[in-house]
Amino acid sequence: MDVKSNITHKSCLNRTVDKVTCTGSYQVIERVQSYKVQYGSDPANWPLVEAKDSYDILINEFILKCKNQFSISYKHEEMCHCRTVPTEVVIQSIKQDCRTVKEISRHTKAGTGCGTCVPHLKVLLQEILNLQKIP
Repeated sequence: MDVKSNITHKSCLNRTVDKVTCTGSYQVIERVQSYKVQYGSDPANWPLVEAKDSYDILINEFILKCKNQFSISYKHEEMCHCRTVPTEVVIQSIKQDCRTVKEISRHTKAGTGCGTCVPHLKVLLQEILNLQKIP
């Protein structure tokens, strides 16, 4: 099963049947190499870490996807209909260190029209940040 996680314009992690590849940020490449040495080449066997930065969020998302445990409840392609902001743009803004709805709105314009999507922004933000917590 092929698995992919990325931070737009920063880093990308890919797993194919026989290998894990990482492109982009040297910090992510270094961390992935460290994981391979410590825990083996299968990301499904890697532990989640406390997310201190966007790279930890990316790696944790990748690990959860490899374990078939990654899930976001908001399934619509578009998060904000007033500003036509795709859900993936909001997800990427969270991966790029937006940690409040206000920061997400400033970065993406989602939630700056009628406000109907603000509760969904809050839920999505919490889901992504909570996925990163060590059980």
